[in-house]
Amino acid sequence: MNLRLICLAALAATLAAPAFAKAPTSPDYLQARKDMRDARIEAAPAITATVGDADSFNRHVKYIGLISTGFILVQNDCSLDATGPLGPEDHCVVTNAAPALTNFTINDAGRMLIPAKTANSLFCYNQTSIVTYNFSNNTGVYQPNARIVLTPNYTIQNAALNDPTMIDPTTGLPFNGKLNLGLAGIRHARSLQPDENQTERDNTTRACIAGLVSKQNLKDGFGLTDAQVKTFFNSDTIITMNLVGQTQMVGFATIN
Repeated sequence: MNLRLICLAALAATLAAPAFAKAPTSPDYLQARKDMRDARIEAAPAITATVGDADSFNRHVKYIGLISTGFILVQNDCSLDATGPLGPEDHCVVTNAAPALTNFTINDAGRMLIPAKTANSLFCYNQTSIVTYNFSNNTGVYQPNARIVLTPNYTIQNAALNDPTMIDPTTGLPFNGKLNLGLAGIRHARSLQPDENQTERDNTTRACIAGLVSKQNLKDGFGLTDAQVKTFFNSDTIITMNLVGQTQMVGFATIN
């Protein structure tokens, strides 16, 4: 019995020890914590609704459209010889020489129109990324920070947001007919030894949770009144997809 109690005490001490450790401060750790907080906010239920979202409870799902990007290439050469002919919705991003970071933004990578009165209270989504990427270290020395980060964000245009007295709390400025919302995409990072090479494919789908736009987040997150929210869902909505990316030590990537 004494031995068992000693073992349990030792286990408890072992489990408790990390509470006194200093939290990591690396950019990757801080970004992961931010992603976690954003997901918690997105998933938070309405306080007064026992079902989480009373406006969408017991309603049918209607499929109302598709946004699809063209093919997005990330590589060190975007000449016609290197890419071949690109389609009207395709893009090519030239990477900086290793080990430098490459940051890029592609606006209006895809778009759709949701007609007025199509939805009651919620625009749901399935966001699918199909990405093939290559980490490659040809610098001759160890590299600690290979990475690829891809974050889609969406511009929501709607006549209900045209009132110049309506202020977007995320910017402190008038909406001017639109608001911007982000959804987490993909994030991979690792270190590379000299001449190390790795190619991976990421094919994942992120599904709805509390929706891209809902009555609840328009009221609680952006300060719209009940009347303004009603006008929103009774008006046409244009959704435009944009892509923000960052790469380092990436030999090539294809994104769709």
